[in-house]
Amino acid sequence: MRVNAFRTFAVVRLPVYTGREGGTSMESNDFEKAFSDFIDRREYDEAQNALHSMVRTSFRAGWQAAGGDPPTPHPIFSIVTKPPEE
Repeated sequence: MRVNAFRTFAVVRLPVYTGREGGTSMESNDFEKAFSDFIDRREYDEAQNALHSMVRTSFRAGWQAAGGDPPTPHPIFSIVTKPPEE
């Protein structure tokens, strides 16, 4: 039996509003400023951290399901002290 598989992709081009009449460039200064303001917000950091945690947890579950050893926890930081000088 021979099976043929075809994939169909739809390409849709949408204009991007930049605030200028007839403009469709995403590389405008307005876009870059708005994007920069967006990623500098606390809410973006919280969403990014949650997404990273979710991906890491999913990867770890798959890793362990495939027979891998769970990662050993490491301290986030350690305090280094200097012995007193004599």
